[in-house]
Amino acid sequence: MNSTDTKTIRLHCNSLRVVYQARNLSISHLWNSKWGLPFFCQTMGRNAFIEILKFLRFDEKTQRSKRLKTDKFALISHVWNRFIENRQNNYKPDMNLTVDEQLFPTTYTIYAT
Repeated sequence: MNSTDTKTIRLHCNSLRVVYQARNLSISHLWNSKWGLPFFCQTMGRNAFIEILKFLRFDEKTQRSKRLKTDKFALISHVWNRFIENRQNNYKPDMNLTVDEQLFPTTYTIYAT
């Protein structure tokens, strides 16, 4: 396995913390032999993951305060804009595009009849 593969796997681990809604869990819970998620234990050691998190950044720290004054999304706006750009370049809607409903949370119960 080359270093690019290793970096990719480690970034996916951090992404999966969000997917599994585990971002508020302590890292020790993710690697717990009884309650942890097997994917994390099988991919890399806990200490290696902690070390990566120390250096992983999505923005330039020196420019952060200046950008936050004009863009509240500044911490990840560069990554987000690249994501949107990639989606627009790789997905071209055609005549069969369907726009579906979006359900919003409500306090009311709706019963179908």
